[in-house]
Amino acid sequence: IALLLYLTEITSAALVQKKVFESFRAGETVTIECLVPGHEENYFLWFKQALGEAPETIVSLYSGSTLSAFQGNFKNDRLSAHLEKNTLVLTIKDAEPRDAGIYYCAARNYDHVAFSDGMYLSYKGLDRKHQLTQVLSKLDSGSLDDRDFHPGDSANLQCSFLSKGCADHHTIYWFRHEPGDKHPGIIYTSGNTSDQCERSRDQDSPVHSCTYFLPKRSLRLNNAGTYHCAVALCGEILFGNGSRLDVKETQPMKAAPPSLNEVAPEDRNYAAVHFTERNRHQDSRSLYTHVVFSTIK
Repeated sequence: IALLLYLTEITSAALVQKKVFESFRAGETVTIECLVPGHEENYFLWFKQALGEAPETIVSLYSGSTLSAFQGNFKNDRLSAHLEKNTLVLTIKDAEPRDAGIYYCAARNYDHVAFSDGMYLSYKGLDRKHQLTQVLSKLDSGSLDDRDFHPGDSANLQCSFLSKGCADHHTIYWFRHEPGDKHPGIIYTSGNTSDQCERSRDQDSPVHSCTYFLPKRSLRLNNAGTYHCAVALCGEILFGNGSRLDVKETQPMKAAPPSLNEVAPEDRNYAAVHFTERNRHQDSRSLYTHVVFSTIK
């Protein structure tokens, strides 16, 4: 009896999901894409991971085949998957709140398995217990319409959320994402805090209102990017829609022409205007104007 052992290499370098976060409302159609560079693999899969649970296989399919094998509870008419050139596509029709979670794509080529970094799909329906909003403004003016930032300016990022019930312990995260980045990087976190929250006086239906600020002072060009706030509470993660911060370099002012006092004497030109005396008996068209230019040396 020959026993063959295969070591499987798992990596995330080959597969790219351009979106790291997307939100949806009930009834919408959601399309999740995964770029497969090179396309040497011949077996593809989609996984879903609900918060606090192990990943589940959604579907598997072979390259060159139109058949896709959905697993378990994912066998329904709302889900479809296909490979289009170098892009693996998962479509969810008539989306439901239970579709929220982290979605990964994977590809296998013999003993090599590649995974993507995943995309978080968030439900933003009106019937949820938590609502989150995100605002960007100038720190000095406070105007929401003033989005023109230059080096040296200061910006104010605001993250606010309402929660019915379990908001006593939550964690705030701030992410920054720039096009071309593989995934957003955490720039700030505040854990297990409720000191910036207010509780409603209604004891039967307590509502927590919390607001957090992230000031960015003395902006530089490399501070540009899309900033997201996220709140972890009650077994959920809420994501803001993101605020795009563009820092534009200040355009240099055009120099005004020099005044007469700033011009060297040898470069000054003078014009003398002489008007001839008008002869009353002549037609008005016989009026002449003489202009004499002279350079003072």
